[in-house]
Amino acid sequence: MTHNWYNLFIQKDSSNYKSYQQANKSWFVIERSFKFEILPLHKELSEFSLPKNYYYNLEKTLLQNANVGYLHLQNNALDESSWVLLLSGYIIYTSLVGNFFKLSIKREENSLQFFWQDFGKDFIFTNYIAHGQEKLGFYLMMKQYNVKNLLFTSLLVLNEPNIIEILQKEVHKIFSNRFSY
Repeated sequence: MTHNWYNLFIQKDSSNYKSYQQANKSWFVIERSFKFEILPLHKELSEFSLPKNYYYNLEKTLLQNANVGYLHLQNNALDESSWVLLLSGYIIYTSLVGNFFKLSIKREENSLQFFWQDFGKDFIFTNYIAHGQEKLGFYLMMKQYNVKNLLFTSLLVLNEPNIIEILQKEVHKIFSNRFSY
């Protein structure tokens, strides 16, 4: 049954959940029952980034990412289609390192916070066994679970063209000079 865990969401409420399969054949589910929240930090294209060995100067890294609302996927910063939003209200469910996780982005004052819940083997996501909140994406969670070679964009499935378009259209509604469609 766990190999079709993503279908349970769709069967339960197809209007609020949408499942996707990544190129690596893994599945994830996006929850659409929450409204995305566009913040003033989304007006300017500013990139969330963690330099190599960021943990040696954690305070500086936290300060650099305090008011950042985007990830940049390519080298050409002028190409708006290569900017992916980090929006409050974005929630996904996924399987990672043999456990089931709920990952979400929320607003705390004028910055973004990253929440995670580990449901262990509970593929119906009823009772979590661990949880956390971070300011630097889910990097501390990934370190805790020894997740290697997984980029932040892949973890949140922010490299999926359909997801990118949905998020960019949300920002375009508020800041019409961004992401013209």
